[in-house]
Amino acid sequence: MKAFQNDMPYDQFVTWNIAGDLLPNANQEQKLAAAFNRFNRMTNEGGSTALEFRVDGVADRVNTVGTSILGLTFECAKCHDHKYDSILTK
Repeated sequence: MKAFQNDMPYDQFVTWNIAGDLLPNANQEQKLAAAFNRFNRMTNEGGSTALEFRVDGVADRVNTVGTSILGLTFECAKCHDHKYDSILTK
């Protein structure tokens, strides 16, 4: 909300949301902005292995960024090439 009120440039908004916590000398606001992409599954319950858990987390983040910023769905590319867009499984 504050980003919109202060008319933050879009490229800065996207950078903060994707990697605000990784910026050099990141302040609290930048770290907090990155939280939107960290709210994925946070527990390894259900018997998944450490590698499965890590890969699922990466896939969740890619799907979140793709959907919210690019306006594309990436979920289907986990199993097959995208039906309409040039998003490949590999």
